[in-house]
Amino acid sequence: MNLLLENTIQSQYEFAQFWSRQPEKSGEQKAEHYARIFQEFDSNFDLKFDAQELRKLLAARYHVKAPPRVVETFDENGDAALELFEFINLERNLDIVGAEAMRESEEELVEEVRY
Repeated sequence: MNLLLENTIQSQYEFAQFWSRQPEKSGEQKAEHYARIFQEFDSNFDLKFDAQELRKLLAARYHVKAPPRVVETFDENGDAALELFEFINLERNLDIVGAEAMRESEEELVEEVRY
């Protein structure tokens, strides 16, 4: 079983591998990938990630603290939330190397995910 599916924690290597395989994946596989993410982290089921949901997602999946104004940066339609294509744009532009500098201690990230 894929460790990523088992515990929803994704390492930087897994993230890089995921994106390197994107051209190979079918549309159906991509849809399933994003459906799982939205199912797990879209707490109010509005098919968008607000700032709180996005903080939890980034902490749980990528072990990074959400940069300031991340929603505003990728929110193309100005609704203060990231819809699917806006989230895909964020994920494609997530600077893993730069995100390393934003790393919090594991305890702080756990608290971020809980609240």
